[in-house]
Amino acid sequence: MNAPSITANAMDGAMDESVTGPAAESAMESTVESVAGFAPGSMSRRPVCTERGSRRCLRRSAADCQGSGTVAGLIAVLVVFVMLGAVSALGAVTVAKAQVGTAADEAALAAAVALRDGASATTACSTAQTVAQRNGAVVQSCTAAGDDVTVEARTDVMGLAIAGESLPGIPVGASARAGPVECGG
Repeated sequence: MNAPSITANAMDGAMDESVTGPAAESAMESTVESVAGFAPGSMSRRPVCTERGSRRCLRRSAADCQGSGTVAGLIAVLVVFVMLGAVSALGAVTVAKAQVGTAADEAALAAAVALRDGASATTACSTAQTVAQRNGAVVQSCTAAGDDVTVEARTDVMGLAIAGESLPGIPVGASARAGPVECGG
């Protein structure tokens, strides 16, 4: 007894219609599924792999990864934004450190000049506070010892604002000392 023969062209889906009936449909389904890379009797997305690492399995597995490039791209963009934010914050802290250092230097120099001109230590430190505030810093401590003045100043780097809530800033400080220098002969 001859089994019905059905041929299928996987490229254009053409089928030899010489045999019909349930046996022909079953044979056709099995042939089409095998050609498409599916397990016979199941239209799942799992490829048929008769040997490990076969070219057909690898190609089919790569097709199952559609859209993974989009996810990887989005993750890469997110990482870039986070890194830019970190570099920006580091830059802001560096600039604030330079500004508070300048404010401390100018405050110490102003207090030393006030001491030299005959002002009291309290008046000299008040002058230091005024100069520091004009430069965006706050004097934490001011010490006058003889003709020398030591000033410690601080400022906060602007904090992040998320959904209307302001996060605290990063405190940055510096100290400076000023006074007359002995001139030797």
